[in-house]
Amino acid sequence: MTKDVFVSLRGEQILNRNTEEETKDITSVECQGSYDYKGGFHVIRFTETGENNETTKSMVCVKPDYFKIIRKGAITTTMIFKSNRSAATDYQTPYGVLQMQTDTQKVVLEEFQDRLEVQLFYQLKVNGEVISDSKMEFVVSSMK
Repeated sequence: MTKDVFVSLRGEQILNRNTEEETKDITSVECQGSYDYKGGFHVIRFTETGENNETTKSMVCVKPDYFKIIRKGAITTTMIFKSNRSAATDYQTPYGVLQMQTDTQKVVLEEFQDRLEVQLFYQLKVNGEVISDSKMEFVVSSMK
């Protein structure tokens, strides 16, 4: 993997599962970033630009069955995903702080010579209430 990488992040949240109001919300980010391998972790850094040109700097640390994202800026949070584990975090937005919990079913990491692919499957709770069943796909590839 080269130091300069292309980052693709796609999130899919199913809201109100098994009700008449069930909806799917899809978000995606594509940007350039940097890659390093430290202490057994793949470390990826990138900056997202939001709808109002606000920026959020992100750092992802990933290894088998483990995914951590630290975000600072318009959104500030640290979220940890471990297979078959729950984790709580504060999710700071411009509108206030939400107390969130992720119940992670599975973290799948596939490693290739010039590419990493991660899939996360988890349930998201806010203030103890289930908000969505979620899936995230995170792909990092060498810039050529």
